[in-house]
Amino acid sequence: NLEGNNISVIFKTDFEDMATLHLLQLSYNQIHTIERGAFKDLVAVEKLKLNNNQIRYLPDTLFTNMMNLRK
Repeated sequence: NLEGNNISVIFKTDFEDMATLHLLQLSYNQIHTIERGAFKDLVAVEKLKLNNNQIRYLPDTLFTNMMNLRK
């Protein structure tokens, strides 16, 4: 759970080798940028929470490898 940690940028290396992660909670931060490829290793994530951030743009391939994403 990374909620409320004043994170502003998600770098493409932040979640490397986390293929078994099922839930990623990033709500209530200051995220304004998510780099292309940042979620490429998150193949098992079923739920991703990004609400209450400052995101203006999402790379078009950001969720490509997240085949189990439900919410």
